[in-house]
Amino acid sequence: MSSVDSALLQGLNPLQDLQPETIAELAGAAWLEEHPARRIIFQRDIQDPVYRYVLSGSVVLVDANDRRRQVRADDGADPLSEETPTRELAITASDVRLLCLPRSVCDAMLAGNQPPDYAVEEMQATADNPGEGLFYQLFADLVSERLELPSLPDIAVQVRRAVADDDSGPADLARILSRDPAMAARLIQLANGALYGGHGRVESLQQAIVRLGSTVTREVVTAHALRAVFQSSHAALKARMTRLWSHSTRVAATAHGIAPLFRGFDAEQALLAGLIHDIGVIPLLSNSVLYPDLTRDTLRLDETIAHYRGQTGAMILRYWRFPDHLATVPVNAEDWYRKTVEPEADYGDLIAISQLLSSREERAELGERWPQPEASTAWQRLEQHHDGPMSVEDLRARAEAAVRNAAQLLPS
Repeated sequence: MSSVDSALLQGLNPLQDLQPETIAELAGAAWLEEHPARRIIFQRDIQDPVYRYVLSGSVVLVDANDRRRQVRADDGADPLSEETPTRELAITASDVRLLCLPRSVCDAMLAGNQPPDYAVEEMQATADNPGEGLFYQLFADLVSERLELPSLPDIAVQVRRAVADDDSGPADLARILSRDPAMAARLIQLANGALYGGHGRVESLQQAIVRLGSTVTREVVTAHALRAVFQSSHAALKARMTRLWSHSTRVAATAHGIAPLFRGFDAEQALLAGLIHDIGVIPLLSNSVLYPDLTRDTLRLDETIAHYRGQTGAMILRYWRFPDHLATVPVNAEDWYRKTVEPEADYGDLIAISQLLSSREERAELGERWPQPEASTAWQRLEQHHDGPMSVEDLRARAEAAVRNAAQLLPS
């Protein structure tokens, strides 16, 4: 993970009292964002997990009474929003560059305010709440590059880089994918299948890539690569990992099936969003074996996972350099009543609805008390992207058909 220069954090509120060693460690978790003018950064009355500081440009903050104030890079060292839920709407007045820090990690470091030689991981491991200890241990290991994060297989990383390179084409993708005969055969099979099959059969990998297109190829390869991530060598966790993958593939298939019904959504991006919405659960499960108090109490472990899965998932996806519209999915995918003044739906909304369309059997197995789809705020936002009336019955029928066809896209 590339780190932000710790000098950028010096003097920021509320970090002034932190030790230089802690500032340097926190810099490893920071990231930079760039936004064009007239872009909403965050909405009013939301649980914002990020502290944001203006490095260049200016941002307008608007409160509930329509009072406005402008924040520029030279106006001070305060974050755009010190409190959560946020009290103001933030809109860029010009092109801006922001320094971003995870709020929960900053707050934990400030609460500890450890002396110079006192390691963050030691402080967190002795926390009264083993769930908090698990999360902050993961963070400390992440920024110190000690954490064994779930990693995408190398071939998926190469394919994603090649698709992002304007100078790469089907021949370049074929050269990469030819190193994995099983994946190459899978793509040819998919190109000749019911979902993407055209006139005449394709016989070569390059022909399959041309028919599928680079975006579909990228997401299918990533989807199959992710299957290897949902694994555990720990006997007690294997069954949970299997259930987690089963749930993720069902949600992904549902999202892929209903995405074409909504303007502005891409089916393959929706598929990937579904697969990664619970990615934060994996390191929480894998590292929970270090905390016997958690593994002995499955209810407490489930509560810990529910509380930290979104933040951990966002950390992982930013580590993998996923785009922001996907990196935020884990945080929003189960926020059924997410408050936002932004009318435009996002992939977090789509995945929330895809989960709420799950079968009664799966919902009973997961033990979740989920609302009906139309009761969620995600439903209200997605309605703005749908032509004509939107019914649960129609979406659920489409979702069930998509799940039945999922075998063509996703490994079991």
